[in-house]
Amino acid sequence: MAKGKESTRDADIMAVLKRIEKKLDTQGGYDKEYLSIAETSKYLSCNRGMVYQLTKAGRLTQKKIGKRRYYPTSQVKALFDSKAYQSDTTTKPEAAVK
Repeated sequence: MAKGKESTRDADIMAVLKRIEKKLDTQGGYDKEYLSIAETSKYLSCNRGMVYQLTKAGRLTQKKIGKRRYYPTSQVKALFDSKAYQSDTTTKPEAAVK
């Protein structure tokens, strides 16, 4: 095979791989058993700090592998459906008055 055809073929393969990767990214990957901290915060539409607060409060459990933290998808979905995590961000009226 000529060198020009080989580099064209490699470029075509790379283009296909990039399209597949982009499609997988847009699907969200929420069919996995565990979600990363970034995926969890994206799913809940909150920042990483809120995910850490939810973990500390016992509303989410985490699984640590090395330095990374993973959260059970089923638990994240249940929390999202209950909207319980949103009550943590509101200030209490009596606290605001003092």
